[in-house]
Amino acid sequence: MMKYRSDQDKCYGAAGMAIALNVLDAEEAYCGICVDAEGLDCVQLQPALLSDGAIATDAREAWKRSVHHFHIAMGLLIADRVSRKMILDHGAVDRKMRNHLLSAMEQEGKTLCSLERDEVNEVFEHYFQHMVKVFSNAAVRSAVCQLAQLLEERRTLTSSEVEELLTELQII
Repeated sequence: MMKYRSDQDKCYGAAGMAIALNVLDAEEAYCGICVDAEGLDCVQLQPALLSDGAIATDAREAWKRSVHHFHIAMGLLIADRVSRKMILDHGAVDRKMRNHLLSAMEQEGKTLCSLERDEVNEVFEHYFQHMVKVFSNAAVRSAVCQLAQLLEERRTLTSSEVEELLTELQII
């Protein structure tokens, strides 16, 4: 589903996702960013986030964990697209993009977590509106640009390096 036009495009998407992890209070979910990885895998998630929930004590706990991870993934995908569209392309988020993302998330929610459309839609709308608001902020826009530039130069950053930069820029 996710294709990048260039390394610069990918760097802006990855920078947006890094900021989104902080917005979603999920910064512990990743260990770094590597621009040379394929697609959305450029944000390297912690192994615990990628596990199938087998360590959960029961089926309900495993399902809750899957839903939580799906919500994080949805927030990251939204942040990737919104960041690239608004900051790199200097464009407005349009209904077509929103509807495309929502459709993909509804399908993923059903496939991965057996969620109904309305369950996905409610969270999607909240995240989408919030990410548009976040990436409309001038300080966040500047941080995305600086983080994307650093990613283009260095290709790889640890989560600690990202957090240090965002702290220095007074984003977190």
